[in-house]
Amino acid sequence: MLPQEFIRVKRDGQKHDRESMHEFLSNYLSGKVADYQVSAWLMASFLKGLDDEETYWLTDEIVESGEKLDLSDVDGIKVDKHSSGGVGDKISLALVPLLASAGLVVSKMSGRGLGHTGGTIDKLESIPGLRTEFSTEEFKDLLRKVGAAIVAQSDALAPLDKKLYSLRDVTATVEALPLIASSIMSKKIAVNSDLVSLDVKLGNGAFITNLEDAKELCRIMLSLGKQFGRRVEIHVTDMNEPLGYAVGNSLEVIEAMDFLKGKVNNRFSALVKQLYVDTLNSVNLPVPDFDKLIASGKPIQKFAEMVQAQGGNPKVIDDYSILPLSKNIFELKADKSGYLDYNNTVEVGMAIVELGGGRTRKEDAIDHGVGIKFFVEGGDKVEKGQVIAHIYYNDQHSLDNALNRLSHSFTIKETESAQRPLIWWSTNSKE
Repeated sequence: MLPQEFIRVKRDGQKHDRESMHEFLSNYLSGKVADYQVSAWLMASFLKGLDDEETYWLTDEIVESGEKLDLSDVDGIKVDKHSSGGVGDKISLALVPLLASAGLVVSKMSGRGLGHTGGTIDKLESIPGLRTEFSTEEFKDLLRKVGAAIVAQSDALAPLDKKLYSLRDVTATVEALPLIASSIMSKKIAVNSDLVSLDVKLGNGAFITNLEDAKELCRIMLSLGKQFGRRVEIHVTDMNEPLGYAVGNSLEVIEAMDFLKGKVNNRFSALVKQLYVDTLNSVNLPVPDFDKLIASGKPIQKFAEMVQAQGGNPKVIDDYSILPLSKNIFELKADKSGYLDYNNTVEVGMAIVELGGGRTRKEDAIDHGVGIKFFVEGGDKVEKGQVIAHIYYNDQHSLDNALNRLSHSFTIKETESAQRPLIWWSTNSKE
């Protein structure tokens, strides 16, 4: 089938057959189908949709386009964690060592930040000397030695997804649910873990802002997991405000370490605790008492072991000055009394980009030392003149741009807003 004929099928709202999809996508990988033709197909798929069978075929094509990671020779119950990304989302930095200290083997292949969402790899690389690029065998050795690893995703894993995503990013087709599901699940299916734990962010700081869309995405991913023989747990979690007090690379590493020491009590810590319980329950393991586990020191020591195994300085758990942190601090104060309400959390993420801590292009270098440390959460009562946050910055121009972004991210209201759930839906839900 000619590429234009394949595109026409979806343009006209008809269903593909598996053979033609394989031919079209394999020819794209080999250079026989042009980017502009795949872009046209992506837009047709965005507008007309892909059914469950077509989504399965697409996912299979992506999985088969590259290497697969066989973890069967790594002892223990293997968990693969993924988050759809948000503002201040340092869940992996805390949850991976926490679960590993409770006896699981936790593998995390992460990306770098782009746009308003921060990247777990960028955050971890705040620690001097720490490596995130490893071969397959090195990665497996990390899991055998420590039971936990957070590494950059291998280019050899699902290369078709990388090519498709780059086109989706520039053709306004990122939000198509079947395309999101196939992108996420293909990389999880390529790794044969015992449990895939997915955290889908929902709200004004996430890519998905509608609960029904989030549930439909979950349905598609659960269906794919079943078809490919992967056990999947999913949580749809709130991203209508920054998650935790820290936004920015070094600051988020500090908050994660403070959590592992039992020093954090906010929405971030509450979510990590719930994910900890649910993940262990999902693999039918006993759940060690959280407070006792933290008091034992095992979680923070597991973090140190992971850092050391990846070439970083493990002394960072006791000496935060090892991390780069900007010396200039601006105090952001409330201009009136009332209740803090986030109405555009994306702008908080973009404020970090303005400060230099994020990217607008994949090749951009980032500054690990800039960021924002909040002292209040959404819904909290504030008084006029109260310090809401410290902004860590390097120059006045970037600070001014960040302040402009922040001015559009929240308001201070006279009345308290209704409380939102921390977890909107999960595979444990009865609905």
